[in-house]
Amino acid sequence: MRYTRFLIFVAISACTSSVPLHPAPPSWTTTLSASHVLNGKIWSVGDRQYVTPQRITVAAARANYVFLGESHDNPDHHSLQAWILRALTRQGRKPAIVFEMIEETRQAALDKYQRNNPTAAGLGAAVEWEKTGWPDWSTYQPIADAALSSKLPIFAGNPDKHGKLLTKDRRKRLGLDAPLPTKQHDLMLETIDAGHCRLVPKQHLEPMVAIQRARDAVLADNAHIAAKSTPNQGTVLILGANHARKDYAAPIVLERLHPGQNLLSVAFIEVDDTLKSPENYAHDFGADTIPFDYVWFTPRANNRNYCAELKQKFKKFKI
Repeated sequence: MRYTRFLIFVAISACTSSVPLHPAPPSWTTTLSASHVLNGKIWSVGDRQYVTPQRITVAAARANYVFLGESHDNPDHHSLQAWILRALTRQGRKPAIVFEMIEETRQAALDKYQRNNPTAAGLGAAVEWEKTGWPDWSTYQPIADAALSSKLPIFAGNPDKHGKLLTKDRRKRLGLDAPLPTKQHDLMLETIDAGHCRLVPKQHLEPMVAIQRARDAVLADNAHIAAKSTPNQGTVLILGANHARKDYAAPIVLERLHPGQNLLSVAFIEVDDTLKSPENYAHDFGADTIPFDYVWFTPRANNRNYCAELKQKFKKFKI
């Protein structure tokens, strides 16, 4: 009888261990460079090896704060963010969700919507998404659907453009009036300069560093505030990849303000036809190593020449 019970236990264990924590990641909707050798691969920066999607979900379930860095106009990045959220809830986690794309001044409208609506179809309209300039709400809706279907609270992350909520006391608490460490400042300056195709006059770069720094600090602050709404469940942030960097952006601010947290940063990176090795992508971030814990490679959403577009825009405004 004891032996029979042992066999039953082994059989049950074998069956349950083969059940995935979550279905396979969604298929691509973008197709540019779909045959690239890195597409769909996940690189662990610390381990210097490829890992499985399940490795990401397990690491995310253990983290207090999860930063999911995207290219804003790539719908596959938003599908993967939603996939990770659903995987977390399947593991019993109920984190708060912070959107970089929603300004703090819209939090009241966001709260009202969540109290009265179980789905995300009208959330974009409720926060006047169409006025923000972000890609269409439909591409972000899968993330909000994943959150609301599991009753995960959604919070605004971005400071408002007029700075009404970034008071003198809050600036002091966030350390925004103290000088940045030289290495962080130089990395941020280089990223902004390169990101604007080195077309911005030098005198305008320092104010842009100040704006970027404030956004990182407010995102980190709102992540911590959101975490209080879901004790011991943590926060997942939906934000641009440069805000998810662990060398100068929101994660490092959060660590400075609230030391000892388990922070996980995942970047979804579009493949470059000229770069075939994960470590080659560090150059795109002006760094010696990729500034994230994991990088998940995807096809590109488009082949737009952003530098050419920016150059034309600057000509128009005589910058």
